[in-house]
Amino acid sequence: MNGAGDPVASGAAHRPSGAYVVRPATWCTLLIQAVRYTLAHTDALVTGNTPFVPPDGGPHTAPDLMVLPGLAGRNVGRYEIGRDGPPPSVCVEVVSPSNTRSVIDRRCRRWLDAGVTEVYVLDPERETVEQVAVTDGALIRSDARGVHSPGMHLSFATVDGRIALCCPGGRVVTYDDDPGGQTAEPASGVAVRR
Repeated sequence: MNGAGDPVASGAAHRPSGAYVVRPATWCTLLIQAVRYTLAHTDALVTGNTPFVPPDGGPHTAPDLMVLPGLAGRNVGRYEIGRDGPPPSVCVEVVSPSNTRSVIDRRCRRWLDAGVTEVYVLDPERETVEQVAVTDGALIRSDARGVHSPGMHLSFATVDGRIALCCPGGRVVTYDDDPGGQTAEPASGVAVRR
């Protein structure tokens, strides 16, 4: 309950209009838990907010989610490409109110230039997910809903206007269904582009 006696979901901030907005940290937790579930049978380490150092030793960033193939079971406090292994296969940034588009674009560019093959930007406020790539030197963002991520073994979708994670076996997780990231409900009819 908030101070006014209204119920407030864990990880949600109350707005005067009565709508709830999901805090970026809660989405990070849900995403990390879902990807750990989908990659549990692989050799990949799924980590969040781990400093990532490109091969040129340039400025490091800490993606909200990073998938590191071949490092399952390792404890990585800082990941340096080359010294610790190959580039991550996936980096995801979850937009928070303090992020500007230029800062996010700079992070995405660093990751892509370092050899990360899949980069996504998830915006809980706008309920969007974009895949980011470089084409002819330009940073290109495209809608990632319905795109299958080989590096995370899941897809993004929109269910009832909310971002959803589509996991193997038809399991779909949204923040509304799963604020604690503990369960997943089967769903049907979600189109996935491969």
